[in-house]
Amino acid sequence: MNLIVSSVETAPGPLKHHLQVISGLDNVPRKEKQFRNFASNSLNLKGKQGEASVGEIWKYLKGLREEQQKAKQQKDEAIAAAKLKNAEATSTKELDELPNDGRHVDAVSACGLNDISPPNPKIVKKAIKKVLKKASGHKLSLKRLRKEIQLHLGASKSDKKRLKVLVQQTLESSTAKGIFLVSGDNVQLQVD
Repeated sequence: MNLIVSSVETAPGPLKHHLQVISGLDNVPRKEKQFRNFASNSLNLKGKQGEASVGEIWKYLKGLREEQQKAKQQKDEAIAAAKLKNAEATSTKELDELPNDGRHVDAVSACGLNDISPPNPKIVKKAIKKVLKKASGHKLSLKRLRKEIQLHLGASKSDKKRLKVLVQQTLESSTAKGIFLVSGDNVQLQVD
């Protein structure tokens, strides 16, 4: 809806009036088929000429939406890069504070400073679902499931403990919701 309101000012002449009318309406559909039907009925655009006008409106709005998505993606990438740079600076500072007596590499791998972003619970849940969907019978042992998730996520060995805890927490919370069935050391995906 915000897209339509903001597009009224920048719209080409023939579309400006139609976009003004649509911006005053509620529940404007976002899918093409529903939008075309809505616009042709709301704007009383019938026939070939009306369908052409609705097509131009849709094409214009689709282009604006794609531009907004690209801008948002670039902004998200910039934020992620800034966070990564900040995390690297923090880990470098912590590395500099470690004693340089030969235990430096062991201390780095033990505290996980070489890993910038360990997996989060949402990603782990999605990975569990994907791995179990690929497994025969949608069922794996807990140990095998953790190994497959580690491979799927490309997690390092230092993330193994955190991954184990995340998998356990995810399974406990999702079992109550009926997504996974845990029986002994086996985990099964509940298929609808």
